[in-house]
Amino acid sequence: MKIIFLFCTLLCIPLVAFSQKAENVLAKQEGNSVVITYEITQAKANQRFNAKLLISDNAGRSYSYPFDFADLSGDVGVVQAGKKQIIWTPQKVEGDKFKFKVQISITEDNEIVPTPEEKKPPLATTSFTETVNGVSFQMIYVEGGTFTIGSENGDAYEKPLTQITLPGYYLAETEVTQKLWRAVMGSNPPSLYNTGCDECPVERVSWDDIVNDFLPKLEKLTGKKYRLPSEAAWEYAARGGKQSKGYQYAGSNTLDEVAWYDKNYQQSKHGSKGTTHPVKTKKPNELGLYDMSGNVWEWCADDGHGSYSGIPTNGSPWIDSPRGSHRVLRGGSWGGIAPYCRVAYRSNDYPAYRDSFNGFRLSF
Repeated sequence: MKIIFLFCTLLCIPLVAFSQKAENVLAKQEGNSVVITYEITQAKANQRFNAKLLISDNAGRSYSYPFDFADLSGDVGVVQAGKKQIIWTPQKVEGDKFKFKVQISITEDNEIVPTPEEKKPPLATTSFTETVNGVSFQMIYVEGGTFTIGSENGDAYEKPLTQITLPGYYLAETEVTQKLWRAVMGSNPPSLYNTGCDECPVERVSWDDIVNDFLPKLEKLTGKKYRLPSEAAWEYAARGGKQSKGYQYAGSNTLDEVAWYDKNYQQSKHGSKGTTHPVKTKKPNELGLYDMSGNVWEWCADDGHGSYSGIPTNGSPWIDSPRGSHRVLRGGSWGGIAPYCRVAYRSNDYPAYRDSFNGFRLSF
C-alpha cells in the first residue's frame, strides 16, 4: 500500500459543485491529506441537508462517500448550513500521478434539527453501538475543535506546542477487548499474555497485526472502514475535547481514579497473569472514554517523530514518505510509571513489535 499525491498539481485541478447550495468549493493539500472546503447558504433555520461527495481521478476511477473512503472525516452526510470542511487522507491510491475532480451535491433533508432546548446530551445523540458476531462496542462522537498539542513541562518530544484544529470523529469508548478481537479474528492473538479475561484489553498485538489483519476483517463484517486514530485525535480526546477540564491525566489529576498503572495494578487480579484489568473499571474522562490513561498503551496511525515540528495542523495522521521505522503509542500501561500516563506523553515502537503492554482503540 502506498500513498500517492501529486503535490505540484493539487492546487490547479478543476473543482465542480453540482448544486446551487454548495458554494466556494475548494481543495488544497495539507501534509498527506486533501482538505476540501465548501459552504451552504440560503437555508431555513435549523434545516438539515445531505452532503454527498464524489471524487474522480485522471485514471478513470471514482470514489464515493461512504463506500470508498478509509480515512475521511468532517462535514459529509447530514449537515447544516454554513462553512464546511472535509479531510481525506487516501491510503490506497496507486500510481505516480493523481489528479482529481471534486463533486459535492447537496439535497434537502426532511428532518429539522431540534432547537438547543430540545436536544439531548451530545453523547446520547451522536454515539452509536456496533455489534460484531454478538459482541457489541460503543463508539463515542468527539466534537471537532481546536486545542494545543504538547506540554510546556514535558520532554523535548512534547514540543513545540502546536495548535491543532480537528473535524468531528468517533473514538471507541474502550480499548479493543480480548472478546472483540476473537469475534473479528476467530481466535486470540497467538502470543496473548494475560489470557482468560474477556473484558480485558487485547495485547501483544502489533501495529501491523491491527492494520493488515484486524481492520480489514472488521470492515468486511461491518461495512465500515474503522481505523487507528491519529496521534492528534488521540490526545484531543484524552484531554476531553471541548469538555476538557485541563487534567494532567485522562479525566483526573489523581491517577488512581482513572488508570491502572505500576502502583495499583496488583490490587486485583484478572486473567492468567493478573496484569491488564477489565475495561470500564476506572472513571471515564470528560467525553465518557475509559482507560485513555493506563491499562495498555494504544497504537496510533502516525509514524514516530522526535518533536511536533511539522505535524499536520488539521489533525490527520503524520505519515512520512517513505514510511518511518516506528509508530506512535499513547496513554501508558499497567506496567508503566505515572508520568507515562499523562495525556501529553508520547512513545513509539516498531510496527511489528508485540508487547504485553500494548493494545489499541478504534476510530471512525
